[in-house]
Amino acid sequence: MSRFYSHINTAVKLIGSYKTGSPLHLQLKDFFAKEKKYGSKDRKMIARLCYAYFRVAAAFNNKVSTEKIIANSLFLISTEPDPYLELLDPELNSKVTLPFKQKLDLSGIELNGLFPLYNDLGKDVDTSGYIASLLKQPDVFIRIRPGKASAVENQLN
Repeated sequence: MSRFYSHINTAVKLIGSYKTGSPLHLQLKDFFAKEKKYGSKDRKMIARLCYAYFRVAAAFNNKVSTEKIIANSLFLISTEPDPYLELLDPELNSKVTLPFKQKLDLSGIELNGLFPLYNDLGKDVDTSGYIASLLKQPDVFIRIRPGKASAVENQLN
């Protein structure tokens, strides 16, 4: 459990020191290059917490603490109980299996607050469905090099 607190504190520190204009993944890479004490799993979990924060931070307009934003983000993106959410907000963790709309209502944020440019989406786009999809982690992402699509399909089949 203490490593979870350490991960949360490190994520809060990284979020606080984040410099806009530079990609987050580069700042994480620089931080972990200097801090050799973090193993692979530690780096993955801290990065996950940082990305969770930035997924929903715009909806809160800096009105609540970083930990609360991380907790709400983990609540929205998780489909099963999460040990970090348990530490941050046990009540939300107990309701993590609720449907997305109910979870959104409990978190107290507007769906359109998650994606401020929703008015710029085309008329053919289901705005609420698109914004909700931004909070779902895809199962797998595969980058296929040009000309290799059939080879990849054959390998997957």
